[in-house]
Amino acid sequence: FAYFAELRVALRGRFGVAMGGRRRTRPSSGLIAAILAVAGTLVVARGFVGSFWNSWAAPQPPRTGRLGTLVARQAAKPQGFVTNEAIKCLEVRIIAEVSDDPKKQGAVEEVNYVMSTQDALRRAQDRGVDLVMVNEAADPPIVKIMAVSKANYEEKRRLQAKAVDDKVLRKKIVKFGIAMGEGDIQTRLRQAEGFFATPKQEVDFIVTLKGRQKAFVTQGMKFMGRLREEIAAFGHYAGQGNPIQLKGDIVLSLVSGPDKALLKEIVARAEEEGMLPGPDEQGGEKEEDPAKKVKEAKSTSPELEAIEAEMAEVRQELLDAGIKPGQIGTQPEMKELSKKLGAVRKKLAPPAEVTEVADDAEAS
Repeated sequence: FAYFAELRVALRGRFGVAMGGRRRTRPSSGLIAAILAVAGTLVVARGFVGSFWNSWAAPQPPRTGRLGTLVARQAAKPQGFVTNEAIKCLEVRIIAEVSDDPKKQGAVEEVNYVMSTQDALRRAQDRGVDLVMVNEAADPPIVKIMAVSKANYEEKRRLQAKAVDDKVLRKKIVKFGIAMGEGDIQTRLRQAEGFFATPKQEVDFIVTLKGRQKAFVTQGMKFMGRLREEIAAFGHYAGQGNPIQLKGDIVLSLVSGPDKALLKEIVARAEEEGMLPGPDEQGGEKEEDPAKKVKEAKSTSPELEAIEAEMAEVRQELLDAGIKPGQIGTQPEMKELSKKLGAVRKKLAPPAEVTEVADDAEAS
């Protein structure tokens, strides 16, 4: 408004006549216009400079994208506890404070007070410690009256204990079905063997029974017993009583480490049925008992030799077919031959001479 008023007066002084009939002398209108233009330019420039300075000096918003989000989260993470005058709420709840009893030597006691922040701060100052906020989200916020260094130490110990708990091994679960194929069963067993490679690892074997399969609980129990024998070299049952439990499904919980008792039982049963692998399958020869050699030398017969030769031939065929040595004894043809071999051996009772020779060999 002032600019246009001055401009109007300047124009009247240049082209018009003032009141009283005399021409009024005024500065040049060009000079006045130049001065006003410079002043307006300075005002506008000051506004631009001020806005630029404010935008440059103000904290920048976090960058967009994943890295920007991570940076913003790290910046927003609280650095230590909020203490003393930095607590801005009106009232607080005190859940622990340093005892003012000299006999307790600064022990922290559990309390439950709700008071204004100023009163709580004075209470902390009287004890020579800090007012430490531990939970700002509560209503009212929760604080402790204690040294902030001790609060940091307790928080550090709590985080260390939490890290230890996070390292506790989680239980693994391997599921089977009673109608599952042999290839899938072996794949799951190999997976369980990998789990048992970790010390103290617990694995749950579950045979699921769905719909009409629940009528075949007995078959499921036998199947779980077979799984337990298959995995006995890698996992064992650490509890007491029957390891196989029926909880809707059939469950077996094992821990890393061989089941020595079950392995001995399997070996003894295999010896009785004559299903142990030969020396070539075991990877080396073992020294045989002299008494056993005497008994075998005296109790041979053509029928026994024929069955043993057939068993050796069938064993080799199974090995060539890809059957593992430990699974040869479970094959139907080997079971049938083992029964025949046991029947023949019962017929061939050793004479007294063989017994005496065997006893002499054992004594020597």
